[in-house]
Amino acid sequence: MGFNESQVQAAVRAGCFRVQDAADWILQGGHHRGTLRTQPGEDFASAAVSAFNPPQDAGGAAMSHPLSPASPPSPERHPLTSTRRLQERKEYEERQNASLAHEVQEERRTKKKERDEVLRRIAEDRQRRHNKDLNVSNPASNEGQSSPSHVTSHNHCALM
Repeated sequence: MGFNESQVQAAVRAGCFRVQDAADWILQGGHHRGTLRTQPGEDFASAAVSAFNPPQDAGGAAMSHPLSPASPPSPERHPLTSTRRLQERKEYEERQNASLAHEVQEERRTKKKERDEVLRRIAEDRQRRHNKDLNVSNPASNEGQSSPSHVTSHNHCALM
């Protein structure tokens, strides 16, 4: 929509934590929630008095709107309360923590697999070297009688 960073930061400071709420807040001109805006041509005295009086229908009589406890206010008409915002923030943080914990566990598993693989390779190399040393030393002892001036042991040649 083309909002700049300062508008977004102002929306967050005003308590708009969802993208839709922040966009609505910016599009409404960045007015704080809960502030009264007067209509053009309306004087302040009549606006103040009418704020405390119930709305009137076309006949001029005041409409009665009893609030029944059985019907909760719809969330579409009322902004999120601070407790609801706190609950959403808490749920978000819990999801983030769970995600991070999962990532850490995966990373630990990966590192453990890599370490085990390195240790396995080291063990295989040691075994191969040991077998090679045995193979080299056994034929050398048998062939040592044919060339007494030349002794071979462990890939080293010693002249005598």
